[in-house]
Amino acid sequence: MAFKASNLWLTVPGFAFGWLVPVLCLVLLGEIWPKRPLLIGSWRPGNITVCGLGLTCFLLFQSHVAASGSRPAAMFALALSVLLFASGYLHYLYGPKRWWCVWFPFAFVALALPLPSFLYDHLTGWLRLQVGYLAVELLSVTGIPAQLGGYLIYLPKGPVGVEEACSGLRSLQSALMLAVFFGWIYFKSAMARVLLILWGCVLALMGNVLRVYGLSRMAHDHGFDVVERYHDLTGWIILAMTLGGVVLAVWVSQRVQRFLHINLQHE
Repeated sequence: MAFKASNLWLTVPGFAFGWLVPVLCLVLLGEIWPKRPLLIGSWRPGNITVCGLGLTCFLLFQSHVAASGSRPAAMFALALSVLLFASGYLHYLYGPKRWWCVWFPFAFVALALPLPSFLYDHLTGWLRLQVGYLAVELLSVTGIPAQLGGYLIYLPKGPVGVEEACSGLRSLQSALMLAVFFGWIYFKSAMARVLLILWGCVLALMGNVLRVYGLSRMAHDHGFDVVERYHDLTGWIILAMTLGGVVLAVWVSQRVQRFLHINLQHE
């Protein structure tokens, strides 16, 4: 699957981080491997069916690639086929109660693949509207009259577009990947992992709101040429801040846990 996705990771800037995912998968597998359950090796109707579904999805992927090339829908079918086959085979190896302990690293790689076009377009459109709405509210609070019309923010000097890159979906996917990885490595509680994922999603959304707000304010104060000049730079800055916020949350939580553990030992 990594070989098939490599063309996407090379050609689409938003998925350049995909090369990191197989490495992180190996790290996760290294964490799990010493604690893996005992082998059982029992074929059952359930795992045979799931493996069969995985192989069927793989054949659909191959036929779709032969007809249309490696499009997002084809990559989604490939990810689904790998997850289904891995689930069925791990169920065969470790039994119905313990197979999921080794399943997570295989599922993690799906975070580096694109969503199907219909889902991507719908989600991107919804995020652009939410980012635009919040940016307009922030502009109004800071004294700049602004109105949202579709994917355009109307300022006194003209409109600023909320482009697809400003939806925050790429930074959201990157933050989700990092939060899931660190959550699995450093937290044992499901609630802590969920909170870290939610924190990453909030950072990604609010970061892109600040990006659109900042570009709109620069357009209002210095003209619309600066928007084109700083558009990509602000995107990289927001991405770095989002990922840094996830790492900072993990670091703070680990420090707090260590402090509480030391205090409990002294008591």
